[in-house]
Amino acid sequence: LKQQQTEEVVQELECTRIWNPRQYPRWLAFEVEQQLQIRPEQFKTVDQLLKKRRGSVIQLNMGLGKTRVMVPMLILELCRQQRKLARINVLSSILQEALLFYQQSLVASVQHTKLFTLPFVRDNEIDECTVKILD
Repeated sequence: LKQQQTEEVVQELECTRIWNPRQYPRWLAFEVEQQLQIRPEQFKTVDQLLKKRRGSVIQLNMGLGKTRVMVPMLILELCRQQRKLARINVLSSILQEALLFYQQSLVASVQHTKLFTLPFVRDNEIDECTVKILD
């Protein structure tokens, strides 16, 4: 266990920023408020998602900071780029935890991002008209 902790400390100390804070000032404020540093792998993943066309999918593994780092980065940048609503889908098993975190880190922060929840259950029957409304 001590070896693993040592490796984690070394990894954190070797971490360097590979993105431009002038290009993403809201990410810099997010880092400061959350007392974290966006890791190079997190930036590369978010950058790849931002460059992909609509409807693209990417697989993300557990423990890489999806809920607490990458999704907030995406929300902040998509809202800045589009100046409108960014929609995220969250599994019901982590909805309450994610909602609490997003309220603390995006709403009750210098970001002042508005957050709305629209619960959806898969048992709902969806017709063509509903799909058009949701799209």
